[in-house]
Amino acid sequence: MRDLDNAYSVILEEARAVLAAYGRLPSYHAIDTDVINSSGRFQRDKRWSVFMLTCFGRTPEAASVLAPRTLELVRRIPGLYQAMFSILEPGKNVTAHVGPSRAYLRYHLGLMIPSEKPPRIRLKDRYYTWKPGESVLFDDSWNHEVLNDSPQVRVILMVDIRRPMPWPLTGIARLMETTAKLHYAPRVLKNMNALLPPPVGGIAIDPPTDGEKGTELN
Repeated sequence: MRDLDNAYSVILEEARAVLAAYGRLPSYHAIDTDVINSSGRFQRDKRWSVFMLTCFGRTPEAASVLAPRTLELVRRIPGLYQAMFSILEPGKNVTAHVGPSRAYLRYHLGLMIPSEKPPRIRLKDRYYTWKPGESVLFDDSWNHEVLNDSPQVRVILMVDIRRPMPWPLTGIARLMETTAKLHYAPRVLKNMNALLPPPVGGIAIDPPTDGEKGTELN
């Protein structure tokens, strides 16, 4: 994970390229409907968006075009689950929630962090404020929420990695990984490719709104 810290400038450059190519990205729950409660139930006029880089070994077409160096870096990580750019619009909060499993740990690397009222995350009873070029690793199964009162967009690199555990928990986690590869990842990849096709000639076609392509948000 320290290799990602050291490659901050490269990752930041590619995150900016993603934003420049698409402008406003679809909400996270348009890519992964499982996160509708934390992403889309409240503040529906604002978006928590993601640009998926890789998901359980599957790579969206646009990721290879716009973020090849970041993709190469995350692929080197042992026990990689998924990696994405996480984009939070000004004033968008992510309501309190817990991750679906204790089988992984979550890494955040601050990329574009507003200096005015910088966003922060609450993990149980502790708060962490993102800083450009600084990373944090935490247990996503803890109750957590994101508080963003800033007037600018917040962008981080988010990476999920396999959590070291003793047997038989490791065996259970590997079974869950296999299920995710067979069922979860294909769905996410299909949505990502449909909503965020690779840019043509350096300019992307405007991505569909959250309600297009039959995505159910309510």
